[in-house]
Amino acid sequence: MKKLIFLLILSLSAIACEDNGMVGDCSNPVKFSEEVLNFNYTGGTSTVTANHEYWWIAEYIYIDGIIYYDMNDFQVEWSGGEEYSGHIIKIEGDWFTITRVDGYTLSISIDQNKTGKDRQLILYGNRVDCGCGITVSQSAE
Repeated sequence: MKKLIFLLILSLSAIACEDNGMVGDCSNPVKFSEEVLNFNYTGGTSTVTANHEYWWIAEYIYIDGIIYYDMNDFQVEWSGGEEYSGHIIKIEGDWFTITRVDGYTLSISIDQNKTGKDRQLILYGNRVDCGCGITVSQSAE
């Protein structure tokens, strides 16, 4: 059931970003240079750029079909220095690191995949009340 709900949300997000570049209702949404990143099992780092300087990393993330609304499951750095102050500038999980390098640049680093299973995460960049996702996939060894 979780997989079905996840696939439905993923499909709707992909359609929304593909059709008009956004999820939500705004006339000037954030868009990224890449909306899909694929890594092989060795991992690596990729950067994407946003078309706006004023945007933020959403406070939720999908990992392997599970949505995490609670950022306490990760090591998170906030622009205001304290938990939930300002915007997220860095998220570290067990196998990934997402860093907002500057106003336009987002760096995504993926560790080597030794799990034997493909991995996926989806994160969102928001601007005003809308945003677009980046899907990060990694193949198994």
